[in-house]
Order: sequence, then structure tokens, then C-alpha cells
Amino acid sequence: MNIGYDLKSFNKITFISSFKLIRELVLNNLGISFVYKAVIENDDRFGTFKVDNITGTHEFNIVYLKNTNAGKLVDIFFGANR
Repeated sequence: MNIGYDLKSFNKITFISSFKLIRELVLNNLGISFVYKAVIENDDRFGTFKVDNITGTHEFNIVYLKNTNAGKLVDIFFGANR
């Protein structure tokens, strides 16, 4: 029995990568979002909830333009040698 929501429950879905913009939209009652705690920390205007027994491990994707040195910078950041 599913008592929750899925994406079909929402009439509009928008993907936004700017945490600043996400914060402003939510504060203006223009949507909901699930973000890292650090994004809303020290701001009591946001509601929070905790999910017990969830892992702290998740996929991390890095996307960058071809023909740039971005790949090398990613390797440096993560301590790898290219």
C-alpha cells in the first residue's frame, strides 16, 4: 500500500541546480525541495525532517565540458593522478 506521493502527483516538475534560487522559491511558497542540511542551516524559516536508517552514501556525478582542463582539476581535487 503506497500512501505517499510520486512525481505523477505533481502537475509541474522543475529541476534547479542553484541552492540560492531553490531557497528563494521555497521561501516564497513556490515549491518544495529536498536539500542538504547545510543549505538551510541556521535559518528557522525552513522546516526539516529526519529519515532514520538512511545511508550517507550516494552517487556523485561530475559533469564538465570536453576539451577543457576541468578533468585534470577534478582529479587534483579528489587526489587522483590523470
